[in-house]
Amino acid sequence: MKIKKLIISEEEKKDIKKLYGLITEQQESTYGQCNGSNEVSEPVIQILQMGEGNKVAKFRMKGFFGASRTSNDSYNIMLTSLKNQIVSKLDSESSPEGYNLEFVTIDSAVGSASNYYNGPLKPTYDNDGNEMSLETIMRKQPYKSIRNLHGGEAKDFDKNTETNNTFASQRVQKLLEYIRKTSDETGISVSEQFQSSDIITKITDTGGCIDEKRDTSKFPNAGQYVDITGTVSIRPNPKKCMEGLKVIVGYFAQSRKFNGILFPQQDGHGCVYATFDIYANGEYIGTSNMNNIPENAARKSETPFTGNWATTQVGIEGPNQKRYVYQNDGKTSSDPEIGKVAYTVFTEISVPTEKLKSIASKSENGIVNLTMKPNSKSALRDGKAHGDAPMVAAYKESGDGKITSFYGPKEPYEEGGDVTGTVSIGSFAPCKQNQQ
Repeated sequence: MKIKKLIISEEEKKDIKKLYGLITEQQESTYGQCNGSNEVSEPVIQILQMGEGNKVAKFRMKGFFGASRTSNDSYNIMLTSLKNQIVSKLDSESSPEGYNLEFVTIDSAVGSASNYYNGPLKPTYDNDGNEMSLETIMRKQPYKSIRNLHGGEAKDFDKNTETNNTFASQRVQKLLEYIRKTSDETGISVSEQFQSSDIITKITDTGGCIDEKRDTSKFPNAGQYVDITGTVSIRPNPKKCMEGLKVIVGYFAQSRKFNGILFPQQDGHGCVYATFDIYANGEYIGTSNMNNIPENAARKSETPFTGNWATTQVGIEGPNQKRYVYQNDGKTSSDPEIGKVAYTVFTEISVPTEKLKSIASKSENGIVNLTMKPNSKSALRDGKAHGDAPMVAAYKESGDGKITSFYGPKEPYEEGGDVTGTVSIGSFAPCKQNQQ
């Protein structure tokens, strides 16, 4: 089939040029007119790969900025989203607060600004992220005459261009500065062995407008962003989840509600050899004195107490613990057995804040192990402490008075027999959500 050659007359060529000129003129006349009304985009987070037994994650993170949002707000939103997504890959039942992330590498990094600052500026990349040629930037409209659209003198245009480039180039560095500054609060830090690729700076064509005011029908992609690919290490750290941690160890002659937690009644226990030091992951947190018969009964019993009574009072009160005694619990003052029958006694230990970091550092997979051993300064029976199972509970109390139960109440130690060394009295994961 023979293809006919298209012949265009001079008049038609003039009409085409005229039409092209009208289109170009129309484009130029609307460039820099910023009448849009857009929200700042939410960050785009991708977990590309989990490795080394879920101890490392490779990610891509793109976060956006705007005139209506501070840089710190944007950094916080994108880092929170990154942490939430990583933790959801690890364990959907765990709180993100229970993990520390550490930036190890940044493999690629882009810092971008829109082509606007006090007026339209020359872009260096088109709206799809492709580098623009010098020919386009310098010789084609509307970029060729963009100084005229800027509305200021030449020196103002150059000064604003320099400032805009600074915004773009510093965005990644400022993100890293923010991470370092807020690491204690967010649990996201930068490794001492951190390595980063060179930062690519872009001025993205957004029609000479800030993102919120750009015409999204012509410039759909935002220009004010950071786009980072890298790796983070992941480590369980239950410190933040434990803030406000309290531990109760004692005996309950009758069921009793304390701080909204119902402690069930236990079998009888009457002893003056039941003072134990309590530990969390090997860190001493307090002493529970569970001695619960008065001196006259102890000295008149079948195996009378003959030691120094002061040794039975060890650890009763302290700056971070309070002992509760209900001597007539379930009895009346006329009961002839009063004074010989065991009564409710327990110690509430408020774990000092300064201990939480050390407890967390010794945690395996976010677990807190509670143990107890006889207090060596208290009254002992043949060098041993009373072996009946105490009641144990662990919970935290928030500033608003909300109680979150971590463990128990339970009698975790049920072997019986007097105790000479360390025994386990329970384990819990404070960062697990929906605790029982």
